[in-house]
Amino acid sequence: MRRNGKTPLQREVGISTDRRLLQFLECTLEDVDELLETAGIDEFDRMQADGQVALCLRLLKFATVSKGVEFSALIEDETDPRYEEAEEQRLFCEHVFQELDSQSIREVFCEMLDAAAKGFSIHEIIWDRIGEQDNIYYRGKPATGLWRVRKLKHKDPSTVRFKLDEYDNIVEMSVRAKGSLDYIPVPYDKFLHFVLHRKYQKPYGQSLLVGAWKWWKLKVQAARDFAVYLSKFAAPTPRGKYPKGWQQEDVDALLKSLDSFRVQNAIVYPDEAEVDLLEANRGGDKTFIEAFEHADRAIAKAILGSFMATDGNVKERGSQALGNLHYDVFLLSVYAARHQIADAFREQVVTPLCVYNFGSNAYPPKVSLGPVEDKMVSTMVEAYRQLIDSGVILPDEPFIRENLGLPPMPADVMRRLTVEQNTQENSDASEGEPAGTVSDGDNG
Repeated sequence: MRRNGKTPLQREVGISTDRRLLQFLECTLEDVDELLETAGIDEFDRMQADGQVALCLRLLKFATVSKGVEFSALIEDETDPRYEEAEEQRLFCEHVFQELDSQSIREVFCEMLDAAAKGFSIHEIIWDRIGEQDNIYYRGKPATGLWRVRKLKHKDPSTVRFKLDEYDNIVEMSVRAKGSLDYIPVPYDKFLHFVLHRKYQKPYGQSLLVGAWKWWKLKVQAARDFAVYLSKFAAPTPRGKYPKGWQQEDVDALLKSLDSFRVQNAIVYPDEAEVDLLEANRGGDKTFIEAFEHADRAIAKAILGSFMATDGNVKERGSQALGNLHYDVFLLSVYAARHQIADAFREQVVTPLCVYNFGSNAYPPKVSLGPVEDKMVSTMVEAYRQLIDSGVILPDEPFIRENLGLPPMPADVMRRLTVEQNTQENSDASEGEPAGTVSDGDNG
């Protein structure tokens, strides 16, 4: 039943946790799901030692940050009186993040994507005043005395704990040193907290490795069995047969001679004994190899949404159209990760930087991780063309240029196009009037 009030209900009512349990609800990363509860956070570190898992995570990271970072002014209209200040703040932010200590902004974004493996990532924001020696400028002059971000220090997610209220809002964050059991409360806004795949608004997110875990476990077990198989195949087991009536000391001597075969090139045995070799089936390795390949493809699908980007036998897996489909799915994952990283970085780092320095006159620049790929551009152009032809959107919508990675249209060009469009519309309207009609302007 809907409320009939004139104002919306502001307080939260969707309780996630019984209030009586809140005194115990200081969960760590191991409490997020059943996998971490039973195996622990170290399981994700062990998984990243696997070649396929490491390759998929590197591919996702490098593809996401490959285009670099771009800052664009919050006010894009050059006729707006706020445009000049917004542009100066954009340049200031560019200078700040070009002068990070011993790290680049691209390295920070790569570290943020540790959230793909751990569910979330944490960076401590190290603030500092700009000194005369710093190569940072505002309005063409050294920005001495203003605040800057000196460094973003990546922290181990397993050392972080969040305390939540009954509505899953963060009320306290605490950290501990490695090897210590004591957590120390810290100010939450001192940290960049990035969640790649948020689940039910929980601060820990959902690791991409959860879907790959069972296939990784299969590979671990299969690798042990494959090692046993290779051992049997490389060193066949010698078998000896002896006739009835042999004394026990003769049997022991033959067994000792057979045991020495593993470390010697020849053995000596009596004529009445028979010796042969038990070899493993030479075709058994194909079963193991197929199992490893299947597990690798399943791991790639869980992490990347596609397996053809990491599959060396892609020609055997399907047509070119299928390969293009897998590539498109992978690009969607990369495109979504870029937007999430840019939004989190702007909200938690860039915006506070501008507010600390410029107060109510702050215009935090927009952040993007470079333009979209050429293949995705062509797809988006075709989609926008169809929407424009059907009248759903207008060709001069600002978001079209933004999504295609194009710079804002200059104000003088926009004014000229507007005048031309209005002139064309008036001309079309005049041509469409029936002969003999009198317009309002002709009435005396």
